[in-house]
Amino acid sequence: MWVKRKNALAGMVIASALLTASTVLYADDATVQRPARSTTVQFGDLSLATPNDVAALYHRINLAAKRVCGSRAFTGIYYTLPEYRSCVADAVRNAVASVNRPSLTEFYRQQQSTAPSPIRVAEQ
Repeated sequence: MWVKRKNALAGMVIASALLTASTVLYADDATVQRPARSTTVQFGDLSLATPNDVAALYHRINLAAKRVCGSRAFTGIYYTLPEYRSCVADAVRNAVASVNRPSLTEFYRQQQSTAPSPIRVAEQ
């Protein structure tokens, strides 16, 4: 019973971490803060002692971050907006930190080390 209650509370912590994942837009030299949005990620059904459940929680966090951060590109364009990438990365990092479980933190670090780096265009 304690584990389910603790996981439910951690789900609320994830929601507050995702809340901080709002992006900053620039318009006419004035910084405008996009309204913060949040969501709750439930993981009371998962045991973070097993690798499959850790991966499932990371996947849920990643999907939630993508929903919270909004559109990844303008309609009809395949280029992913840098603000979107930054928002998702910040939201996932904050949520993983909020859960504060070594198994999830280690999984997150592994995902970061295997993530493809952005393509760099050669300068002329």
